[in-house]
Formats: sequence, C-alpha cells, structure tokens
Amino acid sequence: MTPEPTLAALLARLDRVEAHQAVADLMSSYINACDLAKDIDRIVEHFTPDAVWEGVGRNIEFGTWQGREAIAANFRGVQERQPFTYHYLTNQEIRVADDALSATGRWLCFEPSTIREGTLPVWIGLAYDNTFVRDGDQWFISHLAVDTLFATPYDKGWGVEMFTPVTAPKEPSHA
Repeated sequence: MTPEPTLAALLARLDRVEAHQAVADLMSSYINACDLAKDIDRIVEHFTPDAVWEGVGRNIEFGTWQGREAIAANFRGVQERQPFTYHYLTNQEIRVADDALSATGRWLCFEPSTIREGTLPVWIGLAYDNTFVRDGDQWFISHLAVDTLFATPYDKGWGVEMFTPVTAPKEPSHA
C-alpha cells in the first residue's frame, strides 16, 4: 500500500500544475500579441528585462537580441518585413522545475505569413525552445529560441521549394 501524500507534497504538486498552465497561457498570450494585437509594448511585457530572443536554425538565422529594448527594436523591423503572421502552436511540451520557479517549453508552429514587406505569401514551420522564470505569481520568458524549419512560397509549396530567402536584418541590434 502506498503512503498517503502529505499536504505539503500535494501543495507542491498543485504549484507545478498551476505553473504548467501559466507557462502555456504566457506562450499563447505572447503569440496573440505578435499576431492579433501587433502591439510591441505588449509583446515585450512577456519577457524578463534581460531576456534573450534568438532566431537560431539550421536554415535561416535572424540574430540574437538581449533586453526588452532590443527585442522591441527587432519587432518593429519584423512588423515591416512581415505585415501578416498567424502562428498556430502545436505539440506543446512543458517541463516545470521541481521548485516551480522555472520551466522549459517546446512548441512546433505552423505559420501562414507574408514576407518581403508583404509581397510574398509563405508557409513557415518553426520550433520554439524556450526558458521561463517565475517572479512572484507572474511568469516571464527569459530565453526564446525559434528555429525556422521551412519557409516556402505559398504558390510552390515545400515539395518544390523548401527554403525561400527571407529578408532578415543585416545587423541585429544588441542591448
């Protein structure tokens, strides 16, 4: 017979469950701010003051920005280069630390978008690998790493052209 869990153990487990949901909600809120609101102030509120936003990848690299101001500057450029984006997050994997003060998360993303200042409709596949931290009752993104898995013109599809050149900033802004 297994021993009854203690109240402290149950509360710790509940804290991790609530943390898991808070991280999922934070990521959804971030994506909605990027797609629906296109509100840069709202976007950067999801990050710690010293957070890192990193466009990594096997195929397309967008650079690294550290701090809310640098992340905001990046997003101002993104909105010009990509006036239409709609991220569909899938395959969520969230791991909350035992102390429920940090977490990691991975999502796959399918994104219809328009690039090159709105002249080229594309399908984009992304993978997010993020780190989150809790400050009091609020969660923040401390490191966002997004990998572009494919970026293909809408009219050609990935069977014809898996990677189309995506306009990226030539020199990332660093804080």
